[in-house]
Amino acid sequence: MILRSKSLELEFCEETGILYRMTAVETGWDIMNRRDILSEPQKLVSCEASENCIILETENGFYIGDIKPPADSDWLKLICCDGEFSLWPKFDGCNVTSPFVLIQSEHQGLYIGGESASWITELHPGYESSMDKSVPKGDYIAGKPVHTSLAAGKTTKLILEAYTGGWQYGVDIYKSTNPTQPTEEYLRTDDKNHIPFKRYMYPDTQFTTAVSGFNDRNMINQCLMYRYTIDYKRNLSDLPDMMETVEYGGKMDTLRMKYRKWFWDGEFIGTKDVKITGREGNLHSHYAIYKTSDNLYGAVICNYEDAEKFVTLLAPEGKAMMRYTFIDVEEWKRIGDGIVIPPRSAVIVI
Repeated sequence: MILRSKSLELEFCEETGILYRMTAVETGWDIMNRRDILSEPQKLVSCEASENCIILETENGFYIGDIKPPADSDWLKLICCDGEFSLWPKFDGCNVTSPFVLIQSEHQGLYIGGESASWITELHPGYESSMDKSVPKGDYIAGKPVHTSLAAGKTTKLILEAYTGGWQYGVDIYKSTNPTQPTEEYLRTDDKNHIPFKRYMYPDTQFTTAVSGFNDRNMINQCLMYRYTIDYKRNLSDLPDMMETVEYGGKMDTLRMKYRKWFWDGEFIGTKDVKITGREGNLHSHYAIYKTSDNLYGAVICNYEDAEKFVTLLAPEGKAMMRYTFIDVEEWKRIGDGIVIPPRSAVIVI
């Protein structure tokens, strides 16, 4: 039995519900295509191929026996509300509960949605090197098949859709059918590699994060970048000792409110539409783009490191940003050939 939408093609055994093959239609990515590694039997109650996605209803969850990266990728991850977990070439096992997961490579991904589902990944038969968490090279090791499985439990209905682009495009699939957003939520985000998954997922929710360092400039920079409010996570008696953090946070809030059209009231669109690179042309990761109601673009770019950093911006035609300033001192400058960001600092660009 073959199900095909515009984005995805699945082949099942009609009698057992075992998944044989899963292919992204647009790119040809064989997400699963190994008859020697079969999925668990799963009774299909109903199945439907809509325009862009495939909708499955099962009695006992859903199982993919082997997930393979695209041929041109250097990595593959599972991304969800709880963070990101490497699938290849290193493997970080996960057991999470999330309304959906994304199987994401550099340029494309697979969305799998299942309300309140539990998601478990496993590497079979095991690591090539446990210290390195490395996935064995090749299809077999010690005569046993190498495969990474994904099981979705505690759910009976799933939506699957392949997409091109970064993880934001996967979250867009969820947002298109789940408009409800929480009013406010508390997060812990003290990680340089924090992914603003929930900020993008719930653009109107008020998120608050803990800022506890005595000179916590980078957390303040992050709060500006992802529109988080600050919770100075100290007793009142400790606040005089962290005045560098409080003063810098005050400057950030003043700047953000002065240009709230972009950075408070604007739409957070993650890193979509605008590319920011370093001096050698390498992608700079720590930035966010905001779009105003009248379609103007603004950017927040952070430098978390202890050395200055040079960056350049590439924006869509007609959406160029022309000038920038810092949190410490509002002194607007023309972008010119690029921006030099001091250590542990952030700039806004409009």
